[in-house]
Amino acid sequence: NASHVCSTDNDCFLFNKGSPCGCVLGGPADGVCGPYCENKGLTTGCITALIGATRPPKYYGRQCSFRAPFPNPLLPGSSDPAFRECRSAAFGIEGSRAQKVLDLVGILSSGSKRVTFIGELIDVQRALANIFYITDINYNRLFRPPIQERDPLTFDIEADNVDTLSMFSDDLGNSGGMQFDPKMVAKSVNMRVAAANDNPVANGPFEITVTEDVPFHFQAGTSSGLHVSDPDFEDFGFNLKVFTVNLTCSNGRLYLNEKYLKQSGIAGTAIAFRYWGGGQEKRGLHFEDRSGKSPIYGNACQRQAQCSDGVGVKSPDSPYGFFKSEMYGLVYSPQTAGGLSQGCGVCPEDSGNKFISIEGIFEDVNQALSFVTYLPDPNFNTRSGRRTEEIVFEVSDNGGIGNDATAPALTDKLIINVLVESVNDRPIIGRKVKTQRTMIKYTGGIDLPQQITDTAILDLNKTLDALCAAIPPSGDEYSVECGPRKRQYIDIDEDTEFFITPDVLWIEDVDSEESTNVEEPRRYCCDAFGSAGCRCGSPCNCDGVACRCPTPPVCRSETVTAGQLVIHMSVKHGVLKYYPPPGRDFFQASDLVFLTNSTPGLQEDEGDDDYYASMIPCENQRECMQDVSEINIRARKTFIQTGLDQMFLTYKALPNYYGPDVLYIRVTDSGYTDECYNTSLTATQTISIRVIGLNDAPVIKYDPAVMVFPRGLRCYVDFHDFRQTDTGLNQECIRNPNASMIPPNMPDAMIQFTDVDVDDTPFGNMTVTIRVGNDKDAHADAGSFTLIQVNKNSQNWFDLYRDPLVGLITLQIQGKVEEMNALMVNLRYDANPTYQGYVPIRIYANDNKNFGECSGNHKCGNQDVCGDHNEAEPHRPVSFGMSDVILAATIGALAQCGS
Repeated sequence: NASHVCSTDNDCFLFNKGSPCGCVLGGPADGVCGPYCENKGLTTGCITALIGATRPPKYYGRQCSFRAPFPNPLLPGSSDPAFRECRSAAFGIEGSRAQKVLDLVGILSSGSKRVTFIGELIDVQRALANIFYITDINYNRLFRPPIQERDPLTFDIEADNVDTLSMFSDDLGNSGGMQFDPKMVAKSVNMRVAAANDNPVANGPFEITVTEDVPFHFQAGTSSGLHVSDPDFEDFGFNLKVFTVNLTCSNGRLYLNEKYLKQSGIAGTAIAFRYWGGGQEKRGLHFEDRSGKSPIYGNACQRQAQCSDGVGVKSPDSPYGFFKSEMYGLVYSPQTAGGLSQGCGVCPEDSGNKFISIEGIFEDVNQALSFVTYLPDPNFNTRSGRRTEEIVFEVSDNGGIGNDATAPALTDKLIINVLVESVNDRPIIGRKVKTQRTMIKYTGGIDLPQQITDTAILDLNKTLDALCAAIPPSGDEYSVECGPRKRQYIDIDEDTEFFITPDVLWIEDVDSEESTNVEEPRRYCCDAFGSAGCRCGSPCNCDGVACRCPTPPVCRSETVTAGQLVIHMSVKHGVLKYYPPPGRDFFQASDLVFLTNSTPGLQEDEGDDDYYASMIPCENQRECMQDVSEINIRARKTFIQTGLDQMFLTYKALPNYYGPDVLYIRVTDSGYTDECYNTSLTATQTISIRVIGLNDAPVIKYDPAVMVFPRGLRCYVDFHDFRQTDTGLNQECIRNPNASMIPPNMPDAMIQFTDVDVDDTPFGNMTVTIRVGNDKDAHADAGSFTLIQVNKNSQNWFDLYRDPLVGLITLQIQGKVEEMNALMVNLRYDANPTYQGYVPIRIYANDNKNFGECSGNHKCGNQDVCGDHNEAEPHRPVSFGMSDVILAATIGALAQCGS
């Protein structure tokens, strides 16, 4: 029926089973009828829709013809109508000129199982000379009929299958004018079709989208599944055919269907793991050591996220440890299942492969491929730095199928482009140290594990903080248990500067530099708008209205640089400084900016949101970087880390303060480290500080003027004469009490003692020694001292004696500071009746070690400041705090009574 319009094969079944139709001129297979299928056998992945992908896969169809009323000079044999009709594949005549049917024996047709024609003998001979035999798709001598069609008595599985050409000729009674006597003849010819090896096909998606640090699964039965197909799959002996399958990636690890591989008789037997040499690592499924070969599985670790600490995904691992380096490359953690962590990660280092090569029969390799996992390398994505990733899927049938046992292997390759979307990771606050780890080269045991020294970023270990705070610092126990290479808090002497080195504080952000190297103009609002995101400088509308996500500052301000971190550091009992030591240069003003709060009086603990949102650059940058209780910095990671490396950051307690303090650190990435600026992530940390108290020496306050006393001015107590007074004090001292004061006649300038830390212990006291003269020959009899009144209800200790070592009169008093100051008001000089001339009065103040915890006389202590706290010597026991002054006195002529 020439007027019937076909759109699918089902529309054409009335004319001939399998007649092709559904053609679309200019479609994905121009001049080829659909349905379009993924394989030449037209059995899998068949569709009728147009293909709109930018990189369409290869599809197969059937040839077709077109019917149109007007000739088309660009397409010989067809016409140019407003639309085209797909017809069945041959033409014939059914008695009407207008009716045309498809010629089943046309050279461009799909042919027919039966051909009948009539004609003159010469024409018949010509027709027979031009008959072509075309086999069914993929038919050859190795074809075996389905089981239900086999005769169990005659079927031989090893016998070649043959096709039969049956010919029948009828002369229609053309006997040369005699009576009608038709003659017929029949003949059958067996045809053995040689088997030819067909290419295998690596089937899978052409592109996948993966999320950073999150595994992607190629699962059978889904559009992303991986499998091998081969047109020879129905051939006898195909089930014994061994295929080689290779999977390769560059920035991740691959895992096969471990549930299948772990079954008895599969790994190492049904599925062989092939080693090609040339530096191929023997880890994961190819693991081998000196004890032999044994595949190492992920045991479902590959189904978990790793190295992720963002808003949407938090992996069960730790962000601390060793990181990728130029010298040692990637670090996977742990090294073995159940082993110690050496960095972020869940799947052991010895599991997974960047290159997998397996061999097995068709069914087994497809089972192994039925659940393939791609696990991206830690913190890898393709959005930044023009990095790319692809998974190469290769298959080889290893040849030998068909008539030629030496036929070369046929191969196919599928390249899967992998888009790994970026994810913002939280900043890390820890310690940067050099430490040893074991590096294994997976060479099958040829190379022994190697101990290397690598850089690690470790979490702060605070387990010793409380314990060590209760141990006196100058004892052996503190030195052993809390020494400089054991403690991880800040230990510093009072009034001493501490250089905060990277092994005390280090700030890291694994993706902080990514936003400095992304496509321009920058995209944002990706979740709301779609994977393409909005672009800086263009309107951002979602469904006709403005998207709710805010425009990131990096889009609208030239003062904000992509990738910047905001650092807050503060202490309560000290001051911080972020300034280069002598000999080192500071950064450019645009590289590192110091901030201050624009709201006066707002405190950090009143709320993070309000406090940090109101930060503005300091008008005077220098004032915000030195001797302040808090420092706020906005800069890229590279400048912050350079400053920490070069010991820009220091801490010093407030004057005379000792005791506990805390360094509080807050790091915010402002969302700059995520390509789409979706979410700002913050990390906080505290570092304990122990300021060790030093014993401050007492201070003696006195009048430096020369004191003048008259000769013979006495002030003493006669313990045998109580007739005049109750105390025995002589009458001269009673009548003229101020003349013997030290200094004389100056009640407001008495000697006074101060000590900032003597009262820090409940029984803190001091010893004051006052001595007349400095030369026993000249000053042995220069005078003495008298206390005209003692402190009531006190426990002061007094001793007035001639020091046998120096031969001079000495007064020694012990008591608290306030008691000493009260006694100095009652101290009198008792002049010798015969001495006249100069005499020095020397005063010593000894605080009896009240109070201090350490002398400060050690390396990295108050008296020997150093830059590396690891070189600190043990705290030494506290020493006496001592001060002394000399008061000059002149003993003049004998005093005369005035008239």
